[in-house]
Amino acid sequence: MSNLFASLVTAADALNVFERGLNTVQNNILNASTPGYAKQRLTLEAQRFEPHIGTIGGVRAGPMFSYRERYAELAVRRQFETSAFFGQRADSLARIESVFDVKEGSGLPAALNRLFQNFSELSVAPNNLVSRQVAIDSARDLAAQFNQSARNLTIAGSSTKREIDSTVAAINEIAGRIRAINQERHQNAVAPSEAASDTAIHNLLEELSSLANYTAIDQPDGSVSVYLGGQTLLVVGDRSYKVEAGDYNGAKTVLDFQGNEIQGTLQGGKLAALLDYHNRLLPSYLGDLNTIAKSLADNVNTTLSLGLDRDGGPPSTDLFSYNDTHGAAYTLAVKPILPEQLALALPPNPGGNGNVLKLVDLGQAKLIDGFSLTDFYGLLGGRVGSDLATARESDVTQEQFLNQARSLRADIQNVSLDEEAAYVIRFQKAYQAGAQLIKTINEMTDAIFNTVR
Repeated sequence: MSNLFASLVTAADALNVFERGLNTVQNNILNASTPGYAKQRLTLEAQRFEPHIGTIGGVRAGPMFSYRERYAELAVRRQFETSAFFGQRADSLARIESVFDVKEGSGLPAALNRLFQNFSELSVAPNNLVSRQVAIDSARDLAAQFNQSARNLTIAGSSTKREIDSTVAAINEIAGRIRAINQERHQNAVAPSEAASDTAIHNLLEELSSLANYTAIDQPDGSVSVYLGGQTLLVVGDRSYKVEAGDYNGAKTVLDFQGNEIQGTLQGGKLAALLDYHNRLLPSYLGDLNTIAKSLADNVNTTLSLGLDRDGGPPSTDLFSYNDTHGAAYTLAVKPILPEQLALALPPNPGGNGNVLKLVDLGQAKLIDGFSLTDFYGLLGGRVGSDLATARESDVTQEQFLNQARSLRADIQNVSLDEEAAYVIRFQKAYQAGAQLIKTINEMTDAIFNTVR
């Protein structure tokens, strides 16, 4: 009789185990389309079969096994960091592509060509006041083109500043949510093995990887420690450490909770791309634009200073002015000047075209590093276009790598409805067998009691 009762208890325990297995399968099926979910499986452990000491076997529930694969997750995050970096760079550069329009007849190159074309026309009739006024007007148009281009780059810089601030805020927000999960896991030992907690923490880590590179370390208590840039404390246990966006000499910085600059450790994700764009690319483009504006103004003004005006006297004013402190391109302007004040003749020949011919020559002169003004601008526009094309190509390539990493992860972790269906049948049959065993034991017990009566 003792073995019969022991078998009854064992069978009842087995039914509970099989029911838990079915619940796990059901949870997998319900979460088959949940982003970030990794299938789980209840492990089964056979109990010892030693009837002589009252141990008659059976099955018990082992630990819950998660198909979450650490290296597959890490591969996706690393690809996400790189993909997000080039995606953001491509988006940022696309916004200023039109600033450096190098198509014939448009933008700043066209305005530059018009100025020297008008100088060329003046060489035929240097004392014509209408032609002189047309040249002055074209100089104003060119200055306005420089101003607008510099203004657009400045606006792009201000917009990027706001994006950096919002990205840093998003990183802190994610860190706070990770901290909350760590706290929950610390208070509940079962939480780390729960599917909802597991999915939430890995979704947050993947979201964070699109913003910045980091190192995540699983701790024995089930919490996750996160180090931004691989070095800076962001989340440890139930504490998060906020980072902050700062400014230093016009450049954007990122500071840790102690006020130390950490932007040098940020190599991937959206934040690194924004910092590189704001601190390196935009200043480089604007610097070259200022170089062209300054060279134009200085060489035209210097040439005019050597000539004679329409009345045969020395020039009384420059044509261009600018403020080097605030940027030559941003502040380039035409000074108040009358047509007759343009010094287009040379001292040996008052009323002639000697000096305007020198102005015409400036259009082809190698004024900047062996390049003409137009050619140097073409190099600048070409560099912006090349940077954008490279970013877009890298974005496409990295997106492919990211999709491959996700596909490999899915092969390991994702729920297969066919596989789950097979497990449903397996547990159902096991449950039916257990139930049949209990029924049989009940019948045997009844038979024994009837015999005793």
